[in-house]
Amino acid sequence: MSQRKLRRPVAGAALTTLVVGALVLPSSPALAAVPPGFEGDVGVFTNGADDVMDIGDPTYNAALLEQVQAALEPGVPFTAGSMHESIFDKDLAAGGTDYYLDRILGVSGTSGNNVLQTRGRTLYMRGNSTWNTMGFAGSAHAGGSTNLGNLYTVTVPGQTLSEVGAQRFNAPSHAKATYNVGSTGVQAKMKKFITYDNVAVTTVTFENSGESDVALTVRAASPIANAAAEAEDELIGTRAVGNTGGNMPANSWTTATVGLKAKGFSRSGTNLDRAITVPAGGSVEVQVTGVLYTDALPESKDAFYEYADKTPAEAFRDGVTEFNRRWAQDIPYIDVPDPALEKAIVYRWWGERYNSLDANEPGYVYQYPVTIEGVNLYQNAIVLTQPMHLQDTKWIRNPYLAYGQILNLGELSGSSAFLDSPGHSSWNNHYSQYMGTAGLEAFNVHGGGAELAERFAHYFEWDGKGQLEHYDGDGNKLIQYTANYMPGNDADAISFGYPKSGGGQGIERPESAYVWGSFDAARQLYELAGAPEDKVEEMAETADEIRDAVLDKLWNDEMKMFLARTTQGAQAATSAGGNANPLSDRGFIPARESNLYDVYAQNLIPFEDAEDYKDGFRFLRYGDNFPIFPFYTANQYDRSRYSIGGSNNFSNINFTVQYRGVRSALRHYDPDHEYVTPEYAARLLDWMAWSIYPSGNVLAPNQAEYYSNWNSTTKTFNRNNPNHIMLGNMNYIFIEDMGGIQPRSDEKIELWPIDLGYEHFMVNNLRYHGKDVTIVWDPDGSEYGLGAGYMLFLDGEKVLTADALGRLVFDPVANEVVEKDVDLSVTLGDEAPGLPAAVDTPIEDERVVSYLKTAGIDLEFPAANLAEGKEVTTSATQSGQRPTPWRDFHTVGRTGAMNYHPGAIAVNERPVSAEAVTDGVTVNEPYWGNYGTEGDSGWVEIDLGGEKSFDNVKVFFVQDPLTTGHSYVAPQRWVVELPDGDGGWAPIEDQFRSPKIPGAKLNEALFETVTADKVRVSFTNAPGKYTAISEIQVFDSGRDVPPVVNEAPVVSVQVDSTRQGNLTTGLLATVTDDGIPVTGSLTYGWEVVSAPEGGAVIFSAPGQVSTTVTGTVAGTYVLRFWAEDGELRTERELTVELTERAVSAEYGAMATITTSGSASWENPQRVKEPTTPSSSNPGAGHGWGTWGQAQSGTSVGTAAWIQYTWDSPVILNSSDIYWYDDNGGTRRPRVDTYAIEFSTDGSTWTPVTLSGDSTYAGGLQTNRFNHFDFEAVEAKALRIRVWGVQSGGAGTGVLRWRANGATVDQVLDTPVLVRTGVGEIPTLPAQLPVRYSSGHYGEIDLVWQDITADQVAETNTDPFVVYGVNAAYGKTVEARVYVRPEMSAGGITISSITPITQSVEVGEQPYLPSKVAVFYNDGSWDNQAHEVEWDYDPSVVDTPGTYTILGDVSVPWYVGATEAKAVLTLAVGEEVPRGDIVSVAPVTISTEIGTAPELPSQVLATFENGDTETLPVTWAAIDPSQYASVGTFTVVGDVDGPGGEGMALATVTVTTWTTPDTTAPTVAATVDPASASTQWLSGSATVSVVAWDDRDSAPEIEIDLGEGWVDYAGPVVLTADGEHIVLARATDESGNVSTVASVLVKIDATAPVSRATVDEEARTVSVTAADETSGVETIEVKVGAGAWTEYTGPVTVGPEATTVQHRATDLAGNVEAPLTAVVPKAGVELVATSVAAVVSPQTSAYGQTVKVSAQVAAASGTPSGEVELRLGATRIARKALSGGKVEFTVKDLAVTAGRSFTVAYLGSATHAASSDQVTFRVTKAASSVKASKSRVSTKTSSRAKVSVTVRGAHGGKAPAGRVEARAGKTLLAKGRLDAKGKVTLKLKALKVGTHKVKVTYVGGTNHKASSSTVTVKVAKGKPSVKVTVPSSVKASQRAKLRVTLGKIGVKASGSVVARLGGKVLAKAKVNAKGKATLTLPRLTAGKHKVTIRYQGSKQYKAAQKTVRLTVKR
Repeated sequence: MSQRKLRRPVAGAALTTLVVGALVLPSSPALAAVPPGFEGDVGVFTNGADDVMDIGDPTYNAALLEQVQAALEPGVPFTAGSMHESIFDKDLAAGGTDYYLDRILGVSGTSGNNVLQTRGRTLYMRGNSTWNTMGFAGSAHAGGSTNLGNLYTVTVPGQTLSEVGAQRFNAPSHAKATYNVGSTGVQAKMKKFITYDNVAVTTVTFENSGESDVALTVRAASPIANAAAEAEDELIGTRAVGNTGGNMPANSWTTATVGLKAKGFSRSGTNLDRAITVPAGGSVEVQVTGVLYTDALPESKDAFYEYADKTPAEAFRDGVTEFNRRWAQDIPYIDVPDPALEKAIVYRWWGERYNSLDANEPGYVYQYPVTIEGVNLYQNAIVLTQPMHLQDTKWIRNPYLAYGQILNLGELSGSSAFLDSPGHSSWNNHYSQYMGTAGLEAFNVHGGGAELAERFAHYFEWDGKGQLEHYDGDGNKLIQYTANYMPGNDADAISFGYPKSGGGQGIERPESAYVWGSFDAARQLYELAGAPEDKVEEMAETADEIRDAVLDKLWNDEMKMFLARTTQGAQAATSAGGNANPLSDRGFIPARESNLYDVYAQNLIPFEDAEDYKDGFRFLRYGDNFPIFPFYTANQYDRSRYSIGGSNNFSNINFTVQYRGVRSALRHYDPDHEYVTPEYAARLLDWMAWSIYPSGNVLAPNQAEYYSNWNSTTKTFNRNNPNHIMLGNMNYIFIEDMGGIQPRSDEKIELWPIDLGYEHFMVNNLRYHGKDVTIVWDPDGSEYGLGAGYMLFLDGEKVLTADALGRLVFDPVANEVVEKDVDLSVTLGDEAPGLPAAVDTPIEDERVVSYLKTAGIDLEFPAANLAEGKEVTTSATQSGQRPTPWRDFHTVGRTGAMNYHPGAIAVNERPVSAEAVTDGVTVNEPYWGNYGTEGDSGWVEIDLGGEKSFDNVKVFFVQDPLTTGHSYVAPQRWVVELPDGDGGWAPIEDQFRSPKIPGAKLNEALFETVTADKVRVSFTNAPGKYTAISEIQVFDSGRDVPPVVNEAPVVSVQVDSTRQGNLTTGLLATVTDDGIPVTGSLTYGWEVVSAPEGGAVIFSAPGQVSTTVTGTVAGTYVLRFWAEDGELRTERELTVELTERAVSAEYGAMATITTSGSASWENPQRVKEPTTPSSSNPGAGHGWGTWGQAQSGTSVGTAAWIQYTWDSPVILNSSDIYWYDDNGGTRRPRVDTYAIEFSTDGSTWTPVTLSGDSTYAGGLQTNRFNHFDFEAVEAKALRIRVWGVQSGGAGTGVLRWRANGATVDQVLDTPVLVRTGVGEIPTLPAQLPVRYSSGHYGEIDLVWQDITADQVAETNTDPFVVYGVNAAYGKTVEARVYVRPEMSAGGITISSITPITQSVEVGEQPYLPSKVAVFYNDGSWDNQAHEVEWDYDPSVVDTPGTYTILGDVSVPWYVGATEAKAVLTLAVGEEVPRGDIVSVAPVTISTEIGTAPELPSQVLATFENGDTETLPVTWAAIDPSQYASVGTFTVVGDVDGPGGEGMALATVTVTTWTTPDTTAPTVAATVDPASASTQWLSGSATVSVVAWDDRDSAPEIEIDLGEGWVDYAGPVVLTADGEHIVLARATDESGNVSTVASVLVKIDATAPVSRATVDEEARTVSVTAADETSGVETIEVKVGAGAWTEYTGPVTVGPEATTVQHRATDLAGNVEAPLTAVVPKAGVELVATSVAAVVSPQTSAYGQTVKVSAQVAAASGTPSGEVELRLGATRIARKALSGGKVEFTVKDLAVTAGRSFTVAYLGSATHAASSDQVTFRVTKAASSVKASKSRVSTKTSSRAKVSVTVRGAHGGKAPAGRVEARAGKTLLAKGRLDAKGKVTLKLKALKVGTHKVKVTYVGGTNHKASSSTVTVKVAKGKPSVKVTVPSSVKASQRAKLRVTLGKIGVKASGSVVARLGGKVLAKAKVNAKGKATLTLPRLTAGKHKVTIRYQGSKQYKAAQKTVRLTVKR
């Protein structure tokens, strides 16, 4: 600006007028406020004492103004060219980092400077940024209301960054900040900016002023970009972006990708880390680059990589320069004499662009660039403010934003009216506004051709028609409103508040003038476009009818003012507020408001009739009516006189409405300035500018949404919702009213300035009709050096000069002035500069040309549309109306609508018709659609009326704002077809389609020219949706056809973190395809790529795009989504970190919210946020509110509700409600007018039964949560229903609502055991019984992994495992499936039914399972096939004792039994005692004739309570005669046990040696203590196994603990938490294998974990607990020094600081160490803290020590108290802070591909709790095997023993798992390591020789595999010789001697010889088992000594034995 003169003096520093909004006003004599002839106004319409000009001028601090003035200095000579370009070139030459705009608007320091100014086309940081963190921390948004959280952060782990606040600098193009890095002496100097293309760059220079080098780690992290990208220095992630809340359901309109890249960094888990060393006295630079892009913004992705590759200096310079270059190219330059005013102009230009969105998202979303009311507030584009913005934005040099605003409303909203907020869900209010008037003005500035003019005319015509349809129910051409917010200034439209009687509640409104403006604009634009005369005349006639209605019905001649009127026979009251109605015609409402001046503002009144209507302006002069400041809506005199309420706020909107009336008065209706003067207008402008500056601080402008609570005495007020909110306008005034240029459609330039008293001004860098325009007022030529006078420049050349400010019309074509003020002298240039008409002005901006194509306007390839008006037939058409809830709010003809208006349109959409497809208009309405029709495909056929040649078809698909089941969305595929000559249709070959993926709005196909009389568009609906088309166009374009290439389906994947749970998260994919090949079909699904060791995956819906994924162990999972189009396949992998999470007992967070209705400015989705509101009256947008809704909750008939719904039922037992009550229109319910209700089906509702101290009367406190306990219910839905509110309320509301319930402690009947046949896929249970934390039982739903045909294709020895999940409760269940060949009737038998034991208290009913576990004789289990019906008398629990309950077990057809019994031993009031031995397992054994049987030393005994145990047995002596011959005998044994004595019985069968051994051994497994099978054990348990066989005295035993079968070496000690099933089997020497025995062991040695939540406002402590194994039994609390008591609900404490200790006990009896929660003293605000944690090393091997260090920082003070280290839901350690720091040492961390520690600061009496997460990895440790023989050598007659010890490389727990010994490929032994990592292997017998035996540890959960070799030498062994001799033989017989070699290891061979003396009697070969039969010759009677000699072999030495043989005669 120029510095020479100011229009008025500036107050000195001593006269600072603004202190917290205070004004110091100069005293000046009042003007005569009441004009002559209107003395009667005094006492009726005014007090007559105050003139509006009495307020004087605003004043500022002179010193601050000087700083502003210095910044505004251009630093270059003034020019009629582009001032901004000239300034930019100067700044660029000076280095390119310090630019004009940044100097003007940049703010230094921290005061009022928290909102980041730099932003991208869609990406911005909403609200206050988190400046204490580098990068972009805070609330990143991408245009919608989806909060992305931190975009990314840059931190220094282990160091606290403290900002040097004085060095903060925040400017439009960038921001700077400086941080001290801990106490290192290093400073981090940050610069950051966001480019137009959404690239967010942070550069940091670390400067070390110390004398020593400093090593640091720099970390970049993003909560969204946390998955690995291809480059090592890059991360990526995706997030759905959309809108929530308000009058429309939530919708997601795109998926955004967030990228993070940092050169020199590398991935570390989900972070990017870089180690740097900052040299002493030196510096290090780093750069982090982020981006947000979508499919619609591919250029953002390209820009991301470009910036990431730049140096930090290059990136900063280029980013800042590009922003300022755009500013210089686009924005007008305006110079005025007042620096505060000029800066306000600059600020408003910046604010319009800052509050805009340019998302390029097609369809009913933000397709076109549009202005937003406030990106830091409502984030919506609404019709209320669009024309206000457009009046300013049309003067931006290109029409990109201005025309985008028009298209966004007209093209996307529908043709029935402009619907609010395209793409956003709030504020859908259907306002009547002056969009037609403003749109016409925009066209008259930029032009664009006849087709565009006609399209704009169509928009405005149908907006006008739609307004009349909706709000003119009685057809008198005046719109009527019922709701007072519809004028746009809410409750301050006081005409609604004046009392009425009778008739309707609606009132006829002055906004009817806006509707007139729509028709008048349509008339002018149709005329410009050359439309048919009848269309132009139609528009003119309708406009005239509206004008006549306004003038005839709204003008009140008594008051001489336009007024609102009553409707439908209603009458205004005769008095209000104790004052009489001054009007005799009670059809008028006497209360006035600024909206009444809309009639003048629209120039609706014929100018020649001005004298008849000008007196209405007199009220603007009355200081007590409409003051200049505050600029109110409500007439202040009437508001007080009639006692009408309302907020009485004032804002930029009010200024806009008031000023538009003023400018019309000055030019047309009060040209003699009788009432309104230019001085009035100038003062109104000055106060508008002043309101931008908080407390008058011109250094930090910050416009608020509105201002309130004006105190006229103290001159103070409140600023509400600040942060650069642009609701109205201002800048066009300086161009059109100060500068004087008036937008016209012809070739002429009209200048009509209003003399605002400025001594000079310049309006530069305008673009008008394609020409550069500059206007200068410089009376003596001394200010700008461009000449003297009032000057006009075109394209830099002066074309005229006037000697004064005045009106003139210049014809640039003829170079003459055709009209001018009489006294004005004008000098013209020598040559005619020329100027096209608006309609002849081409669009120069390629971006505008491009987006106009999507609206069917092709300026690049114009051609005739061959389809327009042609006949259409379709496959099927929607019948009647469909549900469109997003339009319910504004369909006011519906009974019950908030703004209900009888006679208005009552349907949401225009009727669907085929004719719409060829009506020549591409707007979303009307359209054709197939909603509700059958099939998933369809077609639309156009009869072209004869043979036509064409090569281009354009199809405009309609897409609804949200995608429910009744929605229209773009089809999955579409194709253009022609008749095939045989009565069918065929696709046109080689169609090039753009876009390749069908989308909303424009889709086109190009192909080589074809000729046909008909054309068809065929399509396939999107899955589950329907297809709608607004237009099909057919052209003979002559365009080239690009090559047609099939592209693979386009796929994106992302994690939906809103569905995170225990080892669970949501997944969301998108898949689209180009429809090639035409014959293909699109298929897709999810699959697993990799999982952590031991991990399995369950997808809830593997064949859908949206699913949840659950893992069975924590860690990193790689998943894949694939899609195929019939030819090509696309795969996208997604890395997901699944972590253990404590399952919360609050279920509202995972519920779906629905309501009976919510006010548009509220956000019911916030109700389930985990935060605590600041109060019950926090303002709008914080929760659910029903003010103004049809179901407001004020009566039974209008009952309101808010509802939680869950996918599967949950158990609920309490709720917490935080009421919304502003003590005005939104109130709490009354004691008897609300209820909490539940439903099991979502439709039938039952009130909960309150319990404990809870009452509805006690649940209505404000500013706190109200807690309600109730009897537990199982609910699918829960709601709060209200049917009456407290005094004065018009609605009700809830800010936060918690639904609390029981967690699942234990899933019963697990693991699931199922037996199936080969080839039969079993059905797994959809539900399983559970025990809840509340103690009662129920069932939960499960989703299972699919079982494949391959898994059941053949039998298995060990079952295969699949998993099921319930995500709501965070439970994963294992199922084991046994596949067996036998499924014939009666093919198997039951070996045993698992006994059940339970203990209950007296009076407590037991849980009776509906099914029992059965063990079959084929080694399989099943606990699903056998239902049980118990014979149970409930009264038994009334008496203490032990009871046996029997149940009849159902027997499936394939089980060979008719009945079976289950046994449940029930102890009432006591533990179940073991009792006496009730049975001993029988023993069966065989022996050969003459061989004494070997009976087992232990037998299996069963006790009364069902316990089993192996006990020693003492057998009775056996007489040899009992086994002398073939037969059977029994042996009795005595068993001594702890419960008494028992008797064992053995059956011995005596056989001959040749009888085959076909009897398998018997095996028994027992656990000590026996209760470990039925109850949770808190210590270790020992499993023992015994086996016996009828012939083999020592059968080999094997066991399986889930790791495979290993040799049993002795009792096994189990210590790990969980349920263990130990299997055992035995094999005898004949190879017979026993059935498998099993034993269940339940161990939980880990204490539960409890958590406390402190509600400081409610003074309560809520405690939850979780136990991952047995479940929580009880929670206890201890308040202060009191006693421990059981926790039953939130603990309430008094006002003093109080400690509450808490602990939990699980079902195994483990008791948690007490924890302490601190409730600070009431009224004490805790200091916020933050935790910064570091783990070192980040990647370790198992057994290595890991250190986790953390620092807790606070804004003030040093935090004290304890810090807890957690891993998932497990507490690892707890330590006290020391100096704000703590360090933990952790060992024995389990192997994981990635998990996170949570480091939680628990808070103190002064500091708030906080936490941080840090990721670590643990790899398997190396192991080593040491193997040694027990003896130097061994013999073939024995088995060598090898002692094995396996050790881990880093210590820790000893390796676990299997060890194998092999000689070559031969398996010699396998065993299981014990707790010390040791095992002794007993090798199979080896042949003679030296053997290298490889001993291998196969690896385990925490250790890698390893091996070593041991040498085993084997020598010949000497067998024993056993001979079975008959007791005697006769001399006539040949005796047979049976020889058995003992101690046989390897196979035997060789011969045995019988000798008598030296004579050989017989010889025979031994078999492999060492057996042979010698048949002797006949011998003489007598006793003979016969020597039997084994002669030896290669493997065995010779051995012999002499026996006696008796031969009788």
